[in-house]
Parts: sequence; structure tokens; C-alpha cells
Amino acid sequence: NLGDEDAVRSREETNFGDMFETDPIRAPDLLPATSKPFNGEPRIELLTEDYITPNHLFYARCHLAVPDIDPEEYRLIVS
Repeated sequence: NLGDEDAVRSREETNFGDMFETDPIRAPDLLPATSKPFNGEPRIELLTEDYITPNHLFYARCHLAVPDIDPEEYRLIVS
């Protein structure tokens, strides 16, 4: 166990940051169920406007932070 002085210093010097700080801004029409990680669903009145759900209203389910990917360097190869 840490002594009192070491416990105070540990709390003051330890900073884990926020792994969700770079997450994208979410569509305002999504009702958030949780904010970190973000989980949201569209409002029911918006879902009933059309048979097809628009992409921006699709359910968002995240388990971790959204990765910060450089689109100029990232390539997805499907084979």
C-alpha cells in the first residue's frame, strides 16, 4: 500500500486522459443511451417517416473509442 504522501503524489501526477476525446460529433437526431462509449438510437418518429432508415439515423453501437485513422494512409483490402 502507498503511504499518505505517495498516494497524494500519485493522484496528482497520474493522468490517463480521455480515450473518447477524439470521437466524432454524433447526429443530433440520435438519442444517446450512453455517452462513453457512445450508443444511440434514432427517434421513433424519424424511423416511421420512411421504409428505409437513412445512414445518419442508423443505430450507433460502440464498445471502445472510434479509432483515429488517416484516410490518406489507410487502405482496406477485401479479398
